[in-house]
Amino acid sequence: MLIVKIMKKKLTVSLLWLLPLIFLIAGLSFNRAKYSNDPEYIYLINALNLSKLKSVGHFDNPGITVMELGLAVVFITHLFDSTATQDLATEVLKNPDKYIEIFSSVLIVMICLVLFLIGYWVYKRTKNVWVALLIQFTPFFSTNVLEHAWTKTSPEPVLLMVSILLSGIFIVYFTDKDRDKRPYSLLFGIISGFALATKATYLPLAIIPFIILPETRRKVFYAFFTIITFAFFTIPAWPLFPSMINWFYNLLIHKGMYGHGEKGIIDLPVYVSSLKAIFSNNTVFAFIVAFSAFVLALIKLVPRFRVHAHTLQYKTLFALFLAHVVAILIVAKHYQHNHYLLPELAMGGVTLFFILATLKEIIQKDSFERYTAALLLILAATYIYTTNIPQLNASNHGYKITNIEYEETLESLEEKYSDHVQIYYFPTSLNKYSALMFGNAYSQQKNVAEMRSLYPHVLFFNKNSGSFSFWGSEMTFDEVIDKFGRKLLLVGGPLTENEANEIRNMGFPLKTIYQGRTQAVYVFSTPASDSSLLQTDSITIPKTISCDMETLSFDRQFVISENQAFFAGPTHSSEKTRSGKYAMKLDMQQIYALEHILADAKPGDQYRISIWRYADNNEGYLVVASTPSQVFYQQISDFVGHDSKGWRLITLYFTVPDDLGNNQLKTYVWNSGSTTMYFDDLLIERL
Repeated sequence: MLIVKIMKKKLTVSLLWLLPLIFLIAGLSFNRAKYSNDPEYIYLINALNLSKLKSVGHFDNPGITVMELGLAVVFITHLFDSTATQDLATEVLKNPDKYIEIFSSVLIVMICLVLFLIGYWVYKRTKNVWVALLIQFTPFFSTNVLEHAWTKTSPEPVLLMVSILLSGIFIVYFTDKDRDKRPYSLLFGIISGFALATKATYLPLAIIPFIILPETRRKVFYAFFTIITFAFFTIPAWPLFPSMINWFYNLLIHKGMYGHGEKGIIDLPVYVSSLKAIFSNNTVFAFIVAFSAFVLALIKLVPRFRVHAHTLQYKTLFALFLAHVVAILIVAKHYQHNHYLLPELAMGGVTLFFILATLKEIIQKDSFERYTAALLLILAATYIYTTNIPQLNASNHGYKITNIEYEETLESLEEKYSDHVQIYYFPTSLNKYSALMFGNAYSQQKNVAEMRSLYPHVLFFNKNSGSFSFWGSEMTFDEVIDKFGRKLLLVGGPLTENEANEIRNMGFPLKTIYQGRTQAVYVFSTPASDSSLLQTDSITIPKTISCDMETLSFDRQFVISENQAFFAGPTHSSEKTRSGKYAMKLDMQQIYALEHILADAKPGDQYRISIWRYADNNEGYLVVASTPSQVFYQQISDFVGHDSKGWRLITLYFTVPDDLGNNQLKTYVWNSGSTTMYFDDLLIERL
């Protein structure tokens, strides 16, 4: 009898390894796109910031724990890598995708171990292997969850691991007869603080302990431990906290994506459409939410079942349902990607557990939970096999052919165009250098010195601003030609015909050499094989430049118009506009905007600059000044005209002084008062 019992236990433990190992093997063999810049390289390059004991440069998620885990991975990898002959930063920047691949694999292994651990915990507590398997099956409910876990080094795999862990702890808490004697407030606080430092999309799940913990004192302790843990894990981002708060505030008060668009909480038609899309894109999750609502309503509305409304399983089910609903309502505001719901999607299994536990209490049959869990598991497996697996196979194939195309394009360039300098299209390109540049842009440029040293001949072209750069240092087209010659290739993502024409209209002739699915190569010239390559005059600034405030640069720091950049910073606003959707908003915190260098200003040149201002006073100035301003300074605030909307036209005339010398001239707007004002429709004319 003892032998049978031991063998049964071993068989159960072996069975509990089944789903974690499937997750592990499938995940490690699943293809991922190499050099996918967003968001992988943000976390990799910020991990290098941490290795230098510097603050991070990205806070939107916040995502800090991913950077900290990334630091641990790259440090240990470098420590035990026998092929590494240089310092950590150099090795990572030389072989960035190698470290991304290792980081991704580590996350997959960690999730596999957590899946087994949670399955074992749940089985030990419930003595029901079907319930344990149902909890372990949760990641397989959604292709989006699996694809992010298997292909991204981002907050999502970390949140998946935390959510699965939390699922098991909820069941342990529910089945623990001595729960009131154990420090669950501390445990829940540590988990919530860590998860919130990973990504704010966890926030709805942080509601649950407030509902299920029994006393106000314990709820207060939970909140305290959450705050302390969050503060601890976000130490590298402390200098960015004011910007972080402003970022989330703008997300709240604007209707558009990423804190842009009109001021307001929601755009109702878009919001309703997003709600429909969330449910249609997440069939299993929608079923679980609806099933939860049905059970909760059944207990509240049927008089003989109301006694069960005071049980812990009912309270936990209600807390989970509330978290799901809150998450849906929040995500629908800016629903663009399904992974924003990942923490809630990863709680599907534990929600089903508490649905069954609540129904079991009503039905009063011990076998109900066992057989129903088995049935749900079989139905879920059938659905996944018929629906999710084909989708995953298609995604896997897509990643595979993406990598093949990249390698073939690279080989072709080395073979046929080794004498050409490659300029990388930025930011939407799938290659090593654009990925590093993207990560560097979101890490406060703290690794730019190493990148310039390692890759001294790598150039970039930013289509949005029409500018060339060497790791962030802008260059004119003439400077590029003088330094690197006339054999220049533009390499990156495929351009539409309109995008290619926009670049040609900027004065940069393009000819397509290759345009595929994710890679494209263009030549900045007449036929590339012709020895009489591009004959070019100096690129000059047009006599008239207008700026309508509509187009932001990739880093959201400049508005772009007619190949010119005007500083915007946090002043870009849709609250009040004269034309289009955006204008510049200046208040007591942000008093300057639209700084722009008049690059070709020469002594004796005459200019007229005009801009429309919306304000109740004349405290908003249009300024032109030299750098330093002691050489030349001129300003005006009086208006010369107005329109029917209350906007007033300010016009400034000036002549470039003869003693300008090597000093530059810049123009900008300035709010000298304490009230809020807006500026729109700038026009600069050389007379």
